[in-house]
Amino acid sequence: MDSAAFNFRSPSRSSAGPGSIPPPGQEIMMASGSFNFQTPATSRSVDILPNAMVSEDDCRRIHGLLVDAREGVALLTSQLAGMNVSSYADKRKLTARRNRLTEFIDAHLAVLSVTRRIPEDVLREIFLACVSFDEPPSLDPNEPPLVLCRVSRDWRCLALSMPRLWNALKIGPLTEGQNDRMQQIADAAKDWLSRSASLPLTIAFIGQPRPVGINKFQLAPAVSRTTTPTYHAVLRTLATFAPRWKSFTFHVAESIHLASLSHVSPSDVSMLQSVSIRCEQIPRSEENLPFLSADTITSVSIHPDYLASRSRNRLPWATVLDLTLDGGSFVAAILRECALLKTFTLRNIDCVYAPRLGDPVLLEELQNFSMTDGERGDSESARSFLRNLVLPNLRHLEYRKNNGWAKESLVIEPVLESCALTLRSLDLIVCMSMTAFFNALQAAKHLEELIIQSEPSTRAGSGEPDHILIPLTPSLASPTPVLCPRLRSVALLNFGSKISDEVLLQFVRERTEGREGLVKLGSVKTRFNR
Repeated sequence: MDSAAFNFRSPSRSSAGPGSIPPPGQEIMMASGSFNFQTPATSRSVDILPNAMVSEDDCRRIHGLLVDAREGVALLTSQLAGMNVSSYADKRKLTARRNRLTEFIDAHLAVLSVTRRIPEDVLREIFLACVSFDEPPSLDPNEPPLVLCRVSRDWRCLALSMPRLWNALKIGPLTEGQNDRMQQIADAAKDWLSRSASLPLTIAFIGQPRPVGINKFQLAPAVSRTTTPTYHAVLRTLATFAPRWKSFTFHVAESIHLASLSHVSPSDVSMLQSVSIRCEQIPRSEENLPFLSADTITSVSIHPDYLASRSRNRLPWATVLDLTLDGGSFVAAILRECALLKTFTLRNIDCVYAPRLGDPVLLEELQNFSMTDGERGDSESARSFLRNLVLPNLRHLEYRKNNGWAKESLVIEPVLESCALTLRSLDLIVCMSMTAFFNALQAAKHLEELIIQSEPSTRAGSGEPDHILIPLTPSLASPTPVLCPRLRSVALLNFGSKISDEVLLQFVRERTEGREGLVKLGSVKTRFNR
């Protein structure tokens, strides 16, 4: 561009208003002297919109103009400082002129923003990094990707042209106040998913929590059909995209909502790999989800109340690689059918009812086992269930219990004993005694990774060691053998003040020296609440 003058134009302001450079030859007169924005008579004025992208040549020219504008602001400021009260009219005029120059500077600095000159390929990567792939984005206009569309015209066009920003969507958790907005939500979901081109979709629909007073262990009461929120419009919209479902999460309190998806068949979901279903009522026969029998499904997370229906037999257990269950009486029976299972998460293990276990449950392919203990604690039924598992290739075990008193023994002890030769990683998120901790380490002889996320407690007068590093540090454990001689990685999180810095350094030093019979420690992570 040839021009040496730029007019900042806003849709709500004319180019001659505040925030623009006076036309060539026009002067801003002052009480003493003048500050003149003049350009050659042959130059032309070029408008720069607030959301336009400017070239490098434009940037250099604008920088030159801003130098003059800043000098004008400085001159006006000095003159205003030297005026007395009697010159009120002149002071008001000069103040208005300074304000116009300040607006001009601010507006053009925005045009010069580095973000407006980022190369498109780099900006695409930034946009993708703004969206979390751990959880689908929601319809919130203040969160990515929608918020990216509100920055500028160029950003909006770029965001709308990127299908990867729109192939995941989470709706909910819904509230009672949104019941009359279901059609609006359905339309927004349709627009959103339509921008994803032909990419596989990750969709999550989370309804309202279960109403108070409805027994979740009963069949869906007839009264619920007139009192429950109507999700039909939204679910029907999501169903139109079923051929591209890759991951589908569907959590509702009442089984009546299942009927809105009952027409989706296994042949309609040829891309479906992962499903998460929670329905806190036992479904009626017409409220099942036929698409769950698709043989493409390899990851299943399901609530026991849904499994109480006959639809349990329709799921493709033989092809499932990743399974999450919430307890119930069907766990053992389901596991017998999961011959290829590699990862198993069992929530509420204390709610596993196994009165007749039968033959041992063999899971030859299982490598990762995670379990959560509920409020009932170490029930004998749970221990019996774990004793009945045969896990010849288990590598990683995680046990979580966030409440209750310190456990003197852990419900996972049967697994630790039976998998002592294969277990390589142990993650404990449980309040336990020092005795329970030592018993766990003694059982897991070949551990390579240890993660403790709650400091074990010590009873006064029990003779237990003061802290957990004593049996892991050669000089402190002597004369007894050091536990976990193959340990390569340790994480001690949420610990108190029992372990001093000196003891921690001693442990690290002795386990990284390469002593005979000990593998050198490669990683130590600690977080102390002191």
